[in-house]
Amino acid sequence: MDSIISEVSALSLLEMIAAILAFAYVWLAAKQNMLCWPCALFSSSIYTWVFWESALPHQSWLNIYYVLMALYGWLSWRKIAANQSVSSVKTLSIKWHLLSIVILLFATHLFVQLGDGTTHISTQYLDAGVAVFSVFTTFLVTQKVIENWGYWIVINSIATYLYASQGLYFTTILFIGYFFMAIYGLKNWQQQSRIETGSMTT
Repeated sequence: MDSIISEVSALSLLEMIAAILAFAYVWLAAKQNMLCWPCALFSSSIYTWVFWESALPHQSWLNIYYVLMALYGWLSWRKIAANQSVSSVKTLSIKWHLLSIVILLFATHLFVQLGDGTTHISTQYLDAGVAVFSVFTTFLVTQKVIENWGYWIVINSIATYLYASQGLYFTTILFIGYFFMAIYGLKNWQQQSRIETGSMTT
């Protein structure tokens, strides 16, 4: 019994550390601060294990992807910063996003069908959906596509329910914070885009 309590306590402590680093990542990303990527690297490394122990395999694999994207994001943002001749933030067409959403929904369904069926079907769809859309949206962040924040608003809302249902309360609180940070990030990047567009036309 003592070993079980000790194991749960250790998991909660790691979850708390990962949540703090993850929140720092989003806050710094909203401000377009390069330090967001080291925070993402360490947070995702911890969450890989936490989610695996919490029977959320899609979330665990997602965080392995996040580790790789943290490295790629660092390099990508450095390249964008070095190229002063173009705007650092960009937008994509509604048609492009609609097509992407259809493909992502199909991918979510496919992942569920390929799953082992050890969890409830609704949890499987939420787990897979959050993972699939997060993979796509994280890539948008590395490319500084403004609409990434709109995706995160929806993803974070769904993820909040998913993590609460699994008893990951530090992570639930984190994703409630993520929801509001996504709104802040959207407004901040839109403002940055207007400033850069104005400077390029003068």
